[in-house]
Amino acid sequence: QAEAYGGNIDRPFRYRGELTLTVRSAQVAAMKGAIQNAGELVRNGVVFGAYNEPPQFIFTELNTLKPGLLAEATANARLAAEQFAADSGSEVGVIRDANQGVISISDRDAATPDIKVVRVVSTIQYQLQ
Repeated sequence: QAEAYGGNIDRPFRYRGELTLTVRSAQVAAMKGAIQNAGELVRNGVVFGAYNEPPQFIFTELNTLKPGLLAEATANARLAAEQFAADSGSEVGVIRDANQGVISISDRDAATPDIKVVRVVSTIQYQLQ
């Protein structure tokens, strides 16, 4: 895109280029380092405009976590059922129904998109005796 001429201002360059860079890598630490070292590019004359797209870190290992998530959710459901049973003078029986529910993955917060929070919501119904 051609830059407009501006009076008596001496401009060393008349043209401007724009670039969007997409990098896909499993090396999160290296990517964070590259982002943090962007200042070196600025010192070498590369001008950054507004960040239209902040870095995105995508979690791809859900299948490795899923068994542990479900085991923890089931154990927590059992503890809750035992508390209900104790409060009502009952005992926990067999599972009547179970639903895995939703597994959500989100950034911990806006400042750390590389750290994820993984949450599972399960519904487990126990027979109380």
